[in-house]
Amino acid sequence: MEMEEEEIENVDAPLCRCCQEPYKLGDDFCNNCGFPFNGTEKEQGQYIGKFLVGVHNETEGQRNVKRTRNALFIIAGLLMVGGLMTSEQGNEGAIILVGNTVLAFIFLIIAMWSDKSPFNAYLTGLLIFLSAQVIGLIISPASIFSGLILKMIIISFLISGLVGAASSKQKQN
Repeated sequence: MEMEEEEIENVDAPLCRCCQEPYKLGDDFCNNCGFPFNGTEKEQGQYIGKFLVGVHNETEGQRNVKRTRNALFIIAGLLMVGGLMTSEQGNEGAIILVGNTVLAFIFLIIAMWSDKSPFNAYLTGLLIFLSAQVIGLIISPASIFSGLILKMIIISFLISGLVGAASSKQKQN
């Protein structure tokens, strides 16, 4: 009975201009999206604009984390393409293909994990990538120069994600 009264009350409640969720009269902000009910028209308009773009509560660190997560998906794809391109080079090409396939799979998992634990995911990705480079260096010292620019880009994305995740984590605490 109490639940039915609450549902009936919500049907008559006014809706937030921004997220269209019901709110109680007298609230200063929407409990769902944070819309400022008592703000000026300009402030409310700016808030709605930011809400529609999806950046209303997003920090720079959170945007870095998202960019890095997307970069991890791209890195996984590039690793697969690189492995496939070398697969025709005999035994060494087959080893590179297998290694790149394993790395690509790991980076896909890390990209998905980064939603839940970005700092740990990016740190793990960086350590795995650096370890793979060291192993490649031990197996074939000349490999350090192969794809050097791509390796630097991958490392910079992972470090950027780490920094973003660390700053997001600090702001939450």
